[in-house]
Amino acid sequence: MEKQKRLFVAISLDAEIVQRCIMLRESYPNLSKNRALNWTKPQNLHLTLSFLGDTDISLIPNIIYALDTSLAQSDNFTLQFKGLGCFPNVHKPRILWMGIEDPITLLSVYKRVTNTLKPILPLNRQRFSPHITLARIKDFTTTDTFTDISTLVNQNLLTDFGKQLADYVTLYESHLQPGGPIYKSIHKTMLK
Repeated sequence: MEKQKRLFVAISLDAEIVQRCIMLRESYPNLSKNRALNWTKPQNLHLTLSFLGDTDISLIPNIIYALDTSLAQSDNFTLQFKGLGCFPNVHKPRILWMGIEDPITLLSVYKRVTNTLKPILPLNRQRFSPHITLARIKDFTTTDTFTDISTLVNQNLLTDFGKQLADYVTLYESHLQPGGPIYKSIHKTMLK
């Protein structure tokens, strides 16, 4: 019997934003078909608030209760998607991402989520850099591919990719598979 689930808390993307991510990828054929980039499947695009990792299933009801309680008074808000970048940087990219403009309310929701989960789980805290992971770049990337990635990022540093209403957060389960992870929604916590 399963004793742990790999969990994370995230904001799902609207179909319109997902479609813009697909269009961006397809508009750069040198990169969209390049095997050095592992593009995020459209159904897996999301904005992570907190990665919980392998979590004892007995804690899931407490996590759900904590999220529902702490976010019950949080107002919904608008996310503005803008610009592209790379982690750690464009010269040695490992992750291609889409950014979030002016994430003040998002940061407040992030703090509320992480603070409410602290008593339940020992979370590995890192600096929160809100983003959508578009692709992971593999180790065998060529100089030409690095140049193409740099071009893509530089041409889209200030591109407006649209906005969406964030009116709930989702507790997801991640199943790691050979063809990539499969995400399953466990619970949605509504914002007011």
